[in-house]
Amino acid sequence: MKIPYNEEIRPDTGLYNAKLGIWLFLASEVMLFGGLFSAYLLLRSSSSVWPPFAVELNIPLATFNTVVLITSSVTMVMAWVALKRKNLASFKGYMAITLLCSGIFLIVKYIEYSEKLSHYVIYLKDNDKPIEVHMLDNFNGIWDEGEDFIDSNGNGKWDSAEQLEDINGNGEWDAAEFLEDLNGNGLWDEGEEYTDSNDNGKWDSSENFVDSNQNGFWDTAEEFDDRIFVSMYKDHNKHYNHSSHSHDSHIDTDGHSNHESDHSHDEIYIAKSDIKEYSDKVKGKTPENSLQMKSFGPWFNNFFGIYFAITGLHGLHILGGVAVMLYLLFPGIRMWGTEPERFTNRIEVVGLYWHFVDLVWIFLFPTLYLL
Repeated sequence: MKIPYNEEIRPDTGLYNAKLGIWLFLASEVMLFGGLFSAYLLLRSSSSVWPPFAVELNIPLATFNTVVLITSSVTMVMAWVALKRKNLASFKGYMAITLLCSGIFLIVKYIEYSEKLSHYVIYLKDNDKPIEVHMLDNFNGIWDEGEDFIDSNGNGKWDSAEQLEDINGNGEWDAAEFLEDLNGNGLWDEGEEYTDSNDNGKWDSSENFVDSNQNGFWDTAEEFDDRIFVSMYKDHNKHYNHSSHSHDSHIDTDGHSNHESDHSHDEIYIAKSDIKEYSDKVKGKTPENSLQMKSFGPWFNNFFGIYFAITGLHGLHILGGVAVMLYLLFPGIRMWGTEPERFTNRIEVVGLYWHFVDLVWIFLFPTLYLL
């Protein structure tokens, strides 16, 4: 039995079933995005001070994405018109262009997100004002040339004998892996103290021990000062109104510790020990744990929380539209041979959804990027 009003118009609404359904769905979407926009406007209007963090957003990229989405709306309409004219080849071409524009939009959003998540604000111990940097290489958890260390045996260098043989390449010492064994016995010897953190009566890879017989196993006293490699933003004082950082620290421009560094370089090293830590009450509350350094992610402040929430939800809607269009362009196109009018209606419904997604961005762009 054929379902009525899949192709013909309903007399009570003047719409066929799918078109009525998409309009009801879009009404719920208006309430969803309307709530998020309202939350942003209420937060901003009720705040006595609203820092201008919107300037951190990339307006040229967002403008380009706006043009891309508007272009995709035009090609979506042309795809539907092509079906109305019984031109399947043109339909495929316009749908391919729409999908291409969608992919470009998502790639640009990935670039924008990557920029924000690698853009850090760092508080140094000997400076009350923060600095803004672009993270080039985060703390890697291993000792590199030029990093300060505690010289437990007094030989003036970090011993290569204390390095592990990383058999499985995970960067950690596992039970099956031996450190460089200076006495050649290849195992943990009795008499070497360890902290039995899980009370299982044996030494595990996560438990520290003291190398009391100096046979070359890893010595916890060989601690090192890990560093990050960053690029300084030349205009990083635009939010904080602080002067250039001429303080003495382990910020380093040539890969070695230097207490009188030249801060005119764009790319520098910052030692972990030079970064302020949060108090015990707030430790572990940020993605970077106890260090006072935060990237411009959703955890940074209210503005970036709303920015990532709205743009992320909009991006999920783009992905949903792409999935439906891919289906209709490939396996779903078989309906054109049996029910061409119904297939045309499906494309019109997807087009209405796509226009709504574009319309959301047209409101989102000036609200978040320009105001």
